[in-house]
Amino acid sequence: MVLRGWRPLRRGKSLKGFASVDAPSIGLQIDDVAVHAVGSRRWATLPSRPMVDAEGQPLRDAAGKPRYSSPFRWRTHGVAAAFGDKVIALVEAAHPGALAGDGPRARRADLAQQPIRPDSVRPDDDPWSEGRP
Repeated sequence: MVLRGWRPLRRGKSLKGFASVDAPSIGLQIDDVAVHAVGSRRWATLPSRPMVDAEGQPLRDAAGKPRYSSPFRWRTHGVAAAFGDKVIALVEAAHPGALAGDGPRARRADLAQQPIRPDSVRPDDDPWSEGRP
């Protein structure tokens, strides 16, 4: 897997930004992979969108937070965890400290896609070629 881009965006308690990745062995590009971190926990989730009711109003959970849904699902938790681990490793390698601490919140001007260091892009480093679906 290859990291194509990273857009920092600190929002809420865990969101640190969005990654764009390629899985060259299966010809798939995924944008807007949400990357989260709280304390020592790190995770990445497939793109999602807000859920809305019949009138187009956002659905909210019991705490009043918007509910999200993704049209994509991993078959197993293990595959989801492997994907998340790889995305986290790619982001941390290309942008050291991007997931550390709470740090300052991103400003709108900081949200532009940042360039990737050339040494972090390795087309042969593809977890899908290791027998994962």
